Amino acid sequence: MEKVKDSLIDSQIISGNEHETVKVTFTTTSGQSNSVQSTANHDTVSDTPSNFSKLNQIDLTKVNISDLNTTIDATKLGKIN
Repeated sequence: MEKVKDSLIDSQIISGNEHETVKVTFTTTSGQSNSVQSTANHDTVSDTPSNFSKLNQIDLTKVNISDLNTTIDATKLGKIN
């Protein structure tokens, strides 16, 4: 979760504050779908699995923050495999 959050901050998609929520949905090595969610200002998530196999989806929520309308250049975003 922390690496995903850091990538979103580096890409200027989120600011990393308490008004943003990041939910990461992934597949484990056993094939089970799972997700973790946290506010963007937390550096650790206690239930982040060590058997992570594949990233499926990232959901972002931003609430009442000044940079909500920041324009993001899609060409700067990296492809997640």
